[in-house]
Amino acid sequence: MKLVKFSLIAILSTGSWLSANDTLSDAFKNGKINGEIRTYYFERDIDKNAADKDGNEILDFALKLKYETSSFYGFKMGTTLQGVSSPFADEEVKVSDLKKDMYGPGSVLSEAYIAYNFGKTDVKFGRQFSDVLLAKSTASRAIIEAYEGLSVVNKDIPDTKLAFMYFTKYQGHTDLNGNIGEFDKLSDTKLSNKTLYADYAYTLAAENKSISGLTLSAAYGEMQSIFSLIYIEAIYTNQFSSIDYNLGLQYGQTNYNDTVTKAHDAFFYGAKFGLGYDGLKAYVAYSDIQDGTAKWQLIGTGNKPLLFTTTITASGQYEASEQYAVDVNYFIKPLALTIGARNVHVNYSSTSFVTTLEEANYPSFYASCEFSGALKGLFLSAQFEKKDSNLPNQDWKELRLRANYKF
Repeated sequence: MKLVKFSLIAILSTGSWLSANDTLSDAFKNGKINGEIRTYYFERDIDKNAADKDGNEILDFALKLKYETSSFYGFKMGTTLQGVSSPFADEEVKVSDLKKDMYGPGSVLSEAYIAYNFGKTDVKFGRQFSDVLLAKSTASRAIIEAYEGLSVVNKDIPDTKLAFMYFTKYQGHTDLNGNIGEFDKLSDTKLSNKTLYADYAYTLAAENKSISGLTLSAAYGEMQSIFSLIYIEAIYTNQFSSIDYNLGLQYGQTNYNDTVTKAHDAFFYGAKFGLGYDGLKAYVAYSDIQDGTAKWQLIGTGNKPLLFTTTITASGQYEASEQYAVDVNYFIKPLALTIGARNVHVNYSSTSFVTTLEEANYPSFYASCEFSGALKGLFLSAQFEKKDSNLPNQDWKELRLRANYKF
């Protein structure tokens, strides 16, 4: 028995929790609470018909509260509750395009997990937000996406982060039917829009910074046996005199199981070059997308690798096309204010689904401010974007205002 006790002590002492709480009660008492008040205003003007223009504005008030225990022999428990209300929404909003991603009052327990740390490895099981490539939780709406499954992050290799995410359920911004997003199986047609989904999905991702100035990222994701994704990215940053510069390359690929779906494999690649001087920054970018039938994310709306030519509010145009982007922004240090403008030009390609060629510009303007001092935790942002198409009934405008406060 003494040998067993000694062995157990030796094993426990190899963990990262030498300063762990003595009792489980202490772990709960010493836990931390934080949260965020999130206010989002969206206004859309879709140039299709008069009905589409009604009810396309919404104001969401959301609250996110998180509690996590302190470490108890390497273990932690955490929960996060999200809630949202749209008190001024009228009947037009409830049946408008905004119902898909913004109108969904209610509350959801987005995180309920057990985490374990040993050395430079973190394991988390249960409901959780994710930052793993190809399965990221996006905060682009009032309610943040979440996953239910297992994640592992390891940093044992110098300058390298390895991550794994396996999940069987997904919680979106909304349920696409006027309610807050809930944890549903991946095969739920409410999420997949009647597209085949599997019972599980996973992603493996790696990031390496061993070469000074160079960040290499790669990920592989699979939706059971239906389709798989590959993404590779290289970003190099350096400085010449007082000029900052960066160069980026990216590649993405979707492979379908022909026995399950008739969709065609697809890929995209892109390049980006940027310059910066003091607070002024600018970049130009190019993307080529082959075959617009591809899926670039495992599930959800925002967890796809962002194109270097990504538009501001539309989160990128992923149809088959050639794209060009120019962005200029300026950071006003005394005000912690960033202002910028971007234009993305897209030449859509003809595919089996799109036979009418289209050219479109996506001009946009944006500003954001992150406060410090007495207002630390407050973040404000504004985005405006429009689509100018050469085809009729395709133009639209969108305004997004955010005011978030973390505490």
